Amino acid sequence: MKTRIIFLTALATMIFLGCSKDSLVDPNEDIRLLEMNQAKINANASKKTTPFHIKGFGELEIVKPTECGFDNQVNMLGESKESQLGSLKTIWRNCTDFKYSNYIKGSHISPNGDELYFYSDESGSDSVGNYYMIYYYGGTGQFTNANGKLKLYYQEKWDTTDKGKYWNEGKGSISF
Repeated sequence: MKTRIIFLTALATMIFLGCSKDSLVDPNEDIRLLEMNQAKINANASKKTTPFHIKGFGELEIVKPTECGFDNQVNMLGESKESQLGSLKTIWRNCTDFKYSNYIKGSHISPNGDELYFYSDESGSDSVGNYYMIYYYGGTGQFTNANGKLKLYYQEKWDTTDKGKYWNEGKGSISF
């Protein structure tokens, strides 16, 4: 009986010491990690940073808030022209209290349908005029991994209490 216990203990010890962590890890995991790292390297290598200069104009309309909670919602629809990308359709929503708070979310849409997403939660004024700091954060197609920043100066002219026009121009840079 004693021999049997010693034998089983020795066998269990050999099995335990014979196993290594490497035999428990999927050998394909290292390959997957290498492929994922290479994909990230390729994505960053294909990104190009370029100056971004945009001019736009369009229509403003105050609407019943659907995306702004208790704030007022101003929908903006317009056309923009960018020095590198050409003509873009621009759609944006401004959640505002008409005093201090502005949160803008929108997209530029290229003629081929690719969308470039942006937002702003910073606004101010300087010697040039009123501006929004626009941040680009991705999109569809060629803009999937886009990021950038733009200082966008703007003017508004209200034709009625709920409809008007806007003009804007900004400069910054973008990578995509």
